[in-house]
Amino acid sequence: TLSKEFACYRDSVGIREVTELDWSLGQNIPNPATEVTTIPFTLPQDGRVRLSIMSANGQVIYSKEVDAIAGGNRIELDASGWTSGLYYYSMEFRGQRITRKMTVTR
Repeated sequence: TLSKEFACYRDSVGIREVTELDWSLGQNIPNPATEVTTIPFTLPQDGRVRLSIMSANGQVIYSKEVDAIAGGNRIELDASGWTSGLYYYSMEFRGQRITRKMTVTR
């Protein structure tokens, strides 16, 4: 007779599980960007956000804090001085962070 026993354990490290985001960060428009690009985002309430742009190797090349209103918002960036390649942008709002990719072409 073949028998198998299974056990299930729940590992807990004391970090609160985030099951749902109450805000959103959109894809930059246009993507790929050549000069000016717009990053849309939506907040459930007024608040301060931090936008960071990183090169493909993780170097922060731009960072800015913005006071935003509840609802739809956008940030315009001038990417004309950036070299062609892949970049990451992340936004932080009330302890949550969302990261997306963008491409810059010449």
